[in-house]
Amino acid sequence: MFLLSMRNAEEREAIIEYLDSNGYTNTHKGLIVWISVSDIGEEGEFHWASTGERVNYQNWSETEPNDCKIDDCTGEYCAILEYWSDGGANFNYTFNDRFCGREYMFICETLPE
Repeated sequence: MFLLSMRNAEEREAIIEYLDSNGYTNTHKGLIVWISVSDIGEEGEFHWASTGERVNYQNWSETEPNDCKIDDCTGEYCAILEYWSDGGANFNYTFNDRFCGREYMFICETLPE
């Protein structure tokens, strides 16, 4: 079992369908969950931790990834999937890099063998 990966538009649509079907987006205005993306190995080189594949699906929010420094020390090396019902296209199940120590929910998946 791994953190969620979203490698293309079809997988993105399947995740949106899943969240809609279980009622989450009907009862919540927003969603922030950890996904399997990080650039811990090399800054700016994002890979799916679940498979080791380079992130080729460019689903980043506008101005992301930006490696925003927190307290001039800690950068953003992990990524979230973000949705806000009133956020428009920029927050419509898009990626955003974040400090890995933040506490967010997560969605896991199993990979086919």
